[in-house]
Amino acid sequence: EMFIALVSFSHLLFDAYTVREDDGKVVGLCDGLAAVDQVLRVEGGTFASFKAERESGFPEALVDAALAFDGSIAEASKEKDAETIDKEVHDKLGGYTALNHTVAASFSASRRNALMRKGDLMQLQPLLGRVKRSRLR
Repeated sequence: EMFIALVSFSHLLFDAYTVREDDGKVVGLCDGLAAVDQVLRVEGGTFASFKAERESGFPEALVDAALAFDGSIAEASKEKDAETIDKEVHDKLGGYTALNHTVAASFSASRRNALMRKGDLMQLQPLLGRVKRSRLR
């Protein structure tokens, strides 16, 4: 699903939502804007600022897991599915490295925004490198 949404150039968009353990609130990362970003825009500010603020609550542990993601070791439930996935990843991306960078870049948005606000270029540079090497649309 991530491959199709992130790199297939289809009409599908990538969303990842979770419930935070500390307060039980739902927080998510998504392509483009969520409906709440557009509603809040009416109250002032920019779409991007509301999106960045909303996504800043995405759990660090999940971002860390996405940064360590390695699609090449993922397992499919059926051998035929594994062969199809491998072929698609290699044909459309040239291999799993680009997929790994794209997953990392998508999930690291919340961390990138926080680091930009703090001006922490040392920690920001590696994340921006992942974005550059990714296949984000």
